[in-house]
Amino acid sequence: MNSQSETIGRLIQDINKAWKSGRSDQLHDFFHADMVIVGPGFRELVRGRAACVESYREFAANAKVHDYTESDFKISMWGDTAVCSYAWSMTYERAGEQSRETGTDQFVFCRQGDTWLAVYRYIYFEPAKTS
Repeated sequence: MNSQSETIGRLIQDINKAWKSGRSDQLHDFFHADMVIVGPGFRELVRGRAACVESYREFAANAKVHDYTESDFKISMWGDTAVCSYAWSMTYERAGEQSRETGTDQFVFCRQGDTWLAVYRYIYFEPAKTS
C-alpha cells in the first residue's frame, strides 16, 4: 500500500472512530461541503456536510453499539480521487431492540490541496438471513 492509500485507510478509521466514540462533530473535518450519503437502491439519504454529520450523530445518540468490525479494505486512486470500500458488521441496540447487520460501505474522496475529503458514501446492507 502506498502512502496515499495509507492516508485514505487512516481517514476511514478516523471517521469510524469519531462516530463510535460519540464525537460526531469531528466529522466536519472529514466531509466535503457537498457530501452525499446514499443507501439501498442508490437512494439519496442526506446531502451536505451538516446533514451528513447529523445522520451520524443521530445514530450514535440513539443506538448502543455492542460490536462493530471492518474488513476487506479495497482502495483505488486516480489523481485527486480515491475510492475505498470495505465490509462491516455491527450489533447494536436501538429503542430496546437488538439488531445485527452486515454490509459494505463505499466512500469516494477528493483531494483539495493536501486534504482528502469524503464527498460520497454508499451504504449497502446485506439482506437478512432467514433459516
